[in-house]
Amino acid sequence: MRKPGVLPKCYAPGRKQHSANRCGKANTERVPNLTTATAEPGSAPEGLLARHPLVSYFLIAFVFSWLMFLPGLPTYCGVLSLGPQVIRLSAIAGLLGPLLSGFIMTAVTERRPGIGQLLRRIVRWRVGLRWYLFALVASQLS
Repeated sequence: MRKPGVLPKCYAPGRKQHSANRCGKANTERVPNLTTATAEPGSAPEGLLARHPLVSYFLIAFVFSWLMFLPGLPTYCGVLSLGPQVIRLSAIAGLLGPLLSGFIMTAVTERRPGIGQLLRRIVRWRVGLRWYLFALVASQLS
């Protein structure tokens, strides 16, 4: 009997699977290794952010977002006098914390090729043009 949480040898990350799918055809796809950042051996970046990428991502996103949201509270209480436009802009900037954190951590862990790959994935069309048009029109109707 297999131990819980332990994958069989054929499902180990980075190994080819040679099992048959439902149609009976051989399945030889690679199982991706999602446990670490994809860096070449010997070129792994050193530093705190690179050693703890997940914690660093959430920490950067949290700190940036709350620093942008922070001026709203003293303004609401009357301690700080900022205009409503400034508060709105800082709130919108606070929503960009996860995006900024993603770019920073991608740059730290995967450097320039990682940023290029991230930007390509952001603009890649995954569905047909008619669905984008449908979403655009439906959002304007509601």
